[in-house]
Amino acid sequence: MTTTATTLDTLAAARTLELATKVDLSQLETRLTNRFYAVAAGIVGSNIAIAGVIVALTA
Repeated sequence: MTTTATTLDTLAAARTLELATKVDLSQLETRLTNRFYAVAAGIVGSNIAIAGVIVALTA
């Protein structure tokens, strides 16, 4: 039976680890919310345009 030992350098991992702060999360939430509303506005605009085409074609 063969065993393998793995060494974990926790100090090196801690130096490269980046944690999100509350400010980081708040800024991310704001960016995602803005992006969501921009996409939603685009969808609404497209639906209005499609409805206009349908009305024009059926008139």
